[in-house]
Amino acid sequence: MIHKIDAIYENGVLRPIGPLGGLPERALVSVTVDTASDYISELSGLFETQSDDASEVVEQFVEAEFARMNARKLN
Repeated sequence: MIHKIDAIYENGVLRPIGPLGGLPERALVSVTVDTASDYISELSGLFETQSDDASEVVEQFVEAEFARMNARKLN
């Protein structure tokens, strides 16, 4: 069974942002960490196919959306 969850890493511990649902207490799980901080390089191919002005607009939009999502997750 696969559950995709978001978590915050602080003080050496991953803390889920929401409930894990369906997991019994003390269940053994496997964790794969996928950091979201390098989204610009992952989208660089998209930026390279557009004009510089369009790329800048898209980059600003993506950065603003990630900042908004990260702020909401921390609250």
